[in-house]
Amino acid sequence: MADKNNHSDGKDTRQIPKKNITGSYPGVTGTYRPQARRAAENRPTENVSDSKTTVHNTSDLRSQSIKKDNAQKSKPEQVKKGFDFKLWFSKENNRAFLRQLRFYGLIVLASLLLTFGIVNISNDVFAFIKPDESIIVTIEQGVSTSAIASSLKKAGVIDHPLIFRLYSKLKKADGKYQYGDYTLNSNLAYDQIISALKKPSVQAETYTVTIEEGSTQDDIVSLLSSNKYTTAEELDNALNEYEYEDFEFVSQLPDRRCRLEGYLPAGEYEFYKGESAVSMVTKMLTRFSETVLTEENKTLITQSGMSLDDIITLSSLVYAECDDPGAYKGVARVLLNRLADEDGLLQLTCTINYVLPAKKTEFTADDKKTDSEYNTYIYAGLPTGPVCSPTLSAVSAVLSPETSDNLYFVSDNDKTYFAKTPEEHNSNLNKVSASAKGTDTIR
Repeated sequence: MADKNNHSDGKDTRQIPKKNITGSYPGVTGTYRPQARRAAENRPTENVSDSKTTVHNTSDLRSQSIKKDNAQKSKPEQVKKGFDFKLWFSKENNRAFLRQLRFYGLIVLASLLLTFGIVNISNDVFAFIKPDESIIVTIEQGVSTSAIASSLKKAGVIDHPLIFRLYSKLKKADGKYQYGDYTLNSNLAYDQIISALKKPSVQAETYTVTIEEGSTQDDIVSLLSSNKYTTAEELDNALNEYEYEDFEFVSQLPDRRCRLEGYLPAGEYEFYKGESAVSMVTKMLTRFSETVLTEENKTLITQSGMSLDDIITLSSLVYAECDDPGAYKGVARVLLNRLADEDGLLQLTCTINYVLPAKKTEFTADDKKTDSEYNTYIYAGLPTGPVCSPTLSAVSAVLSPETSDNLYFVSDNDKTYFAKTPEEHNSNLNKVSASAKGTDTIR
């Protein structure tokens, strides 16, 4: 019987495994790769610890990646937006842009206008670029600075009357302008215009006035107003109210009825018909400053320890109480000694006469009782102010008095008698007339 495992032809029919084209043979656990094995055999042996570390690090990286993915998933999805033309050119944005445009436009416009105004005003004040043209301007008599500025504007000399008025005040020129016809050039600066208008015009007529020595402020007002070129009211206002900032001593004077008493020097003055009262007073104060306030006298005033007003007040008493200029230094010493005395009473009739309604040459016991701070019979020290305009020689006598212990004097015309005691003084009174002046002459 034939074997059931053989074919009928008697040949062995068992299948022999075919060789794989890769040179590997199938096995129980998978494909066997001799070349891979050999490569593994030739690979250097790795450190166990390094291998573990590599595995560990790989594990950490994976865990970090997982956490990062989870964190990204937990965040809300951000949608990238492109440029939105509709939003940019919305009505709200357009309105905001227009508001800013108007705001900055107004700033630019205001800056341009301010710059133009500054340039224009500066050119008017300082005459950088102005036309060259001769113009005749008429300044009316007694008009204000405002009216003068208007006339200059109307004539074409200036462009800004208000600025001219402010500049005139800054330069302390108010009240000093003259009247008449002036030929001015349109290219003049304000300083040049002011200087020209402070001088009388060529058409102005002049007149001369002589102020007598020892005149009071009231005497001077009466004299200057008698010519009808100015009024007593204008003079009173100029003498008592105007500041005269060019003269520092005026601001230091105390408040009194005749503020500038003693500061209006005697002498001859030339005024212009229609000249302002302030201008006239300015001329008198200028003469005082030039003749009295010399550098030498300023030093002596400082050394005296007295104020300028005290010096002028004392000088006026020396002049008013003594008719003998040669005795001024002796009289000044008597008055200074009495001021330093215990009671400080000067006892001078000129101080009473200053406040009496009518001037007197002889006085009675009742005159001693005249209630006034000028009355040196009842009030100690110097009176409130000067009683007249003193001469330069009287001022010099007060600044450089003689040395003596005399406390009394009596003056009768060109003779003056001094005494140290009341007895000596009474003896001297018997030598003079009843109209003699001096200390304690009222009996």
